[in-house]
Amino acid sequence: GGGGGGGQGCAEKVDMKGFTGLIERECGNLRDAGSVCAPMCKDTMEKHAQAFGCCWPTVLAAYQDIEPSASAAWREWQGALDSKCGVRMDQETCATQQEEASQASLRKQVMSLKQQQQRSHTLVRALLKKLKS
Repeated sequence: GGGGGGGQGCAEKVDMKGFTGLIERECGNLRDAGSVCAPMCKDTMEKHAQAFGCCWPTVLAAYQDIEPSASAAWREWQGALDSKCGVRMDQETCATQQEEASQASLRKQVMSLKQQQQRSHTLVRALLKKLKS
C-alpha cells in the first residue's frame, strides 16, 4: 500500500457493497438458524477483519448515524460471525492497530523533540558566538 491519507481511507477500505457480495458468496446467511460457517468463509472473514482494522467500527459508527437499522443488522451479523466462525471484526484487530499507531506517533514525537532540542542548542551556541565577538 501507498499509506498516507487521513480519515478518508475507511470508506474505500471497507467497501460495503463489495463486502456484502463477498459474504453472500462465501458465507451465505450466517444469521440463519441452521447455517454453519464454511472454512472458506472463516478464512476470508479473518483476512478482512485484519484488513479493515479500526475502519470497521468507524464505518459501523457512520451507519449508526445515517442508517440505524443497517447498523443494527451489521452488528447482528457481526455477532453471528463471532459465534459461528469465531471471527471478531472489531475489538482485537482495532486494538492492535491503535497500539501500533500510538507507538509510531510516540517515536515520532520523541524524534521531533530531539531535533527541536538540537536546533535550539545550535541557535543558542550561535547567539553566544555573536555576543562574544
